[in-house]
Amino acid sequence: VVVIAVPALVVTATLLDAPAAALAVMLPSLTFLQAAIGSATGLWTQVKMTRPALDRAADLLAEEPAIVDPVGAKSLEEVRGALGFRELRFTYPGAEKPVLDGADFEITPGSTVAIVGDGGSGKSTLLKLLLRFHDPDAGAVTLDGRDVREVPLRELRRRVAMLGQFSKLFARSVRENLRMGAGAATDDELRRACKTAAAEPLLAKLAGGLDAIVDPGAANLSGSERRRFALARVLARNPAVLLLDEPEGGLPQAMAEQLLRDVRAAAKGRTCLMVTHRPDLLEADEVVFLSGGRVIARGTHDELARTCGPYGKLLARRREGAEEGGGS
Repeated sequence: VVVIAVPALVVTATLLDAPAAALAVMLPSLTFLQAAIGSATGLWTQVKMTRPALDRAADLLAEEPAIVDPVGAKSLEEVRGALGFRELRFTYPGAEKPVLDGADFEITPGSTVAIVGDGGSGKSTLLKLLLRFHDPDAGAVTLDGRDVREVPLRELRRRVAMLGQFSKLFARSVRENLRMGAGAATDDELRRACKTAAAEPLLAKLAGGLDAIVDPGAANLSGSERRRFALARVLARNPAVLLLDEPEGGLPQAMAEQLLRDVRAAAKGRTCLMVTHRPDLLEADEVVFLSGGRVIARGTHDELARTCGPYGKLLARRREGAEEGGGS
């Protein structure tokens, strides 16, 4: 409904008793009327333009989630962090062949394991199946011996936290960003998480500390700084299992090396599963090498570099790519 207010033209013109006076009063009012109609037309155009987006949003909200809590799901007690990936098979919707085709291995509690392989070998898919972004077509993922499909989703994603290469920071205070997923964390706990993530110097540098506002798009932070705050946000939740998907990706060599050292220190006392192109920098307890959706080798970095030809060739290609990119 558009309401247009028009001055008392008739009264004013009658008092002046002159056609010219009436016209003088009328012209500004007609201009106002024209502007109001133009605004209403523009508003209607905007409504028509946004209507498809609103319809898509409504359709999305009406969809039933494919991943839901199982009937009779039981809470976890103390989580040790033992992980099992048992004969996993998974094909993404619309894909012609499976991305995982029998992947099978276990991870002991408290260990740091690097997942390595060519693109499309299923590395990131393992993390997604553990968090139940998807469920496997066959096989199972277990946490402390329990199929993750038997664990309430909210609890699973509280005990298992993930940091990706493109973790987003929002245009809010540093405190609000760090508390996402850890709403009850105190300022002292947030500062400890920043210290563990090697973000404490950055926090001290920002005017306002925890109250400092992150610019839209985190434009006032470098790529390395954004990832350190994102890591601190994950650690503030105090997860038993830490998942990292190429956290060093896209960083200059020196920054990548430092970040991986800090991640290794932050993972102390937790089970850490990291997809990385630089296992030689991570100093992981074990490296799991994937190819064609299967585990073809596992061991320490030094062992695989000596005994697994495809692993050595993969590392050589990564190093050559880094050198051609100017050390990035």
